[in-house]
Amino acid sequence: MGLARNAFEKGDLAEAEQLCLKLLARDVQHPECLNLLGRILYATGRVEASVALYHRAIRIDPGNASHHSNLGLALKDLGRHDESLAALQHAVRLDPLLAEAHSNLGIFLLERGRIDDAMEHFHQSDRLKPNWAPLLNNLGAAYSDLGQHDRAMETLNRALAADPTHVGAKWNRALALLLHGDLRQGWQEHETRWQRTERPRHFPGPLWKGEPLHGARILLHSEQGLGDSIQFLRFVPLVQAAGGTVLLDVPSGLRRLAESLPGIAALTADGQNLSDYAFQCPLMSLPLALGITLEDLPGPIPYLTVPAAAAQAAEQFPWPASGPRIGLVWRGNPRHRRDHLRSIPFETLAPILDLPGFHFFSLQITLPGTQPPDFGRFQSRITNFAPHLADLADTAAMLAHLDLLLAVDTSVAHLAGALGRPVWLLLPAVPDWRWMRDREDSPWYPSARLFRQSTLSDWGPLLDRVRRQLLARFPTAGN
Repeated sequence: MGLARNAFEKGDLAEAEQLCLKLLARDVQHPECLNLLGRILYATGRVEASVALYHRAIRIDPGNASHHSNLGLALKDLGRHDESLAALQHAVRLDPLLAEAHSNLGIFLLERGRIDDAMEHFHQSDRLKPNWAPLLNNLGAAYSDLGQHDRAMETLNRALAADPTHVGAKWNRALALLLHGDLRQGWQEHETRWQRTERPRHFPGPLWKGEPLHGARILLHSEQGLGDSIQFLRFVPLVQAAGGTVLLDVPSGLRRLAESLPGIAALTADGQNLSDYAFQCPLMSLPLALGITLEDLPGPIPYLTVPAAAAQAAEQFPWPASGPRIGLVWRGNPRHRRDHLRSIPFETLAPILDLPGFHFFSLQITLPGTQPPDFGRFQSRITNFAPHLADLADTAAMLAHLDLLLAVDTSVAHLAGALGRPVWLLLPAVPDWRWMRDREDSPWYPSARLFRQSTLSDWGPLLDRVRRQLLARFPTAGN
């Protein structure tokens, strides 16, 4: 058991896994080995399998707090939040002196927006186990969420002093730097994402780092969500200016819109039918290669245009002749780790939807396995565009006919900004790094205005402000 634990602590997960399997082949009822193998599987992305191992360990040794703590962390990642909280709280009750249990419970509470409660458990963990890098990483991320940038950087630096190889601390420091506008250093540390367990998709070949290309073929490719892709497509012309013959690969929902980018040698979707290239670069690595700082933003706006066929289809829609046309996106992808913080319960939009004289249009796409929007008593006030939106080109065409988009942090908000269309972003108190802190504008999108929560998960005051500002912007509509 000691050899397996040593291999795990050194980061040799493959060796640790083999040693655990050999030990379990001799003793299938070894709870510490089952727990360690669960941690290995969790660390390598096999979260469902890790849960099964933790349950086996608990059946054998139900009083071991570590088993329950690790189970709770894995259940959190699977979105089984009630079970996760129960397991984590049980771990703390079983052993109030287990630093790992307090840290894991703190992680859960932080992600659920209960920052004060999370900090209490993080500080308790720090008292029990000083200079423990995983805990300091979590504590640093919490300080960043609270807007305490100096304390966040100090704590994350402490984590890296304790363990210079800690990927989580490097990653959270990158996000903290970007959140506070230090793009030059932030882009460098943002490359840490390739060392994380949740690695984005990637392609083989030499990574372009900004050198002159002299006509060489370079594959630029999306690695994460649609919003990220839209945000960073603005840099494609700069790669062409560096001498690159650009091949572009994007998600299929973005392909038709990406055709509006001039000078693309080949456009593909989802990594299919790629042709040969000399260099490759993820879209989100372009700012590092190009040396982008705040002073270089936003660049030319708009940088995307509506395809002619989509524009013609949108023209045929029976648009109201008078009154402001307001687009709505109130919910993100439920699979997103922080979607519970950024999405707005539909019923809380009532103060806005009750405004007379306004026409509302839902750009909310129904995801596979989810129900279509239920507008309840506002059924007559909202036009549901979802049946008309096959891809983002259709969404872009509809945006061209709207006076304003109200949206949470989703790809549609990025799309409006890239098209230069007016968008009011409704942000949680703990926003994604790209929206920065303490500002109502965005260096990325000049047409965007940012509305921020004062208290996490409390949308009421924010929506009241939006209502007042809608009446101020469209004074004749509410009469």
